[in-house]
Amino acid sequence: MNIACQVVGRYVIYYNTREGNLTQKPTYSKEAYIELCEVEVFGCPELGFKGPYCDEPCPNNCQYCNPKTGECIGACNPGYYGEQCKFYDRGNLALHKPTFQSFTFFSTTGSKAAVDGQKNDLSLYSGHCAVTSEHQNYALWRVDLLQRRKIERLTLQALTSVSKWG
Repeated sequence: MNIACQVVGRYVIYYNTREGNLTQKPTYSKEAYIELCEVEVFGCPELGFKGPYCDEPCPNNCQYCNPKTGECIGACNPGYYGEQCKFYDRGNLALHKPTFQSFTFFSTTGSKAAVDGQKNDLSLYSGHCAVTSEHQNYALWRVDLLQRRKIERLTLQALTSVSKWG
């Protein structure tokens, strides 16, 4: 699953909830859980840069550049507005960053497994998937990017049961 977004942020939070009146949704499970095997966050590693290699500084009037529209995002320097920037690199900003999840399924399915860079085996027992426990009314997973970043898109790899991802 790819999710396009143009934001400046520090955390990526993925959650699933089963709160409220579930009787109105008869096919809806009453339990919430998460099965994530890899989360990748792409964008420039430093704010204030643009271009295909994130080596071009944003225009002097922009604090953060939008790589697609050329507009300043987040904030412009005082007195400036509008379209100024074009492109930026798409390196995985989540790789090996601190993570958290609610209710870990078992010890090898902890939150950090979803940012370990390993995508060759996305089965439950591979140790490369973050899985929350069952029988909960909510499930949450989060990565801390350690500082605000320009985020362009997210890639989510789901659990493939016993099959290999290739």
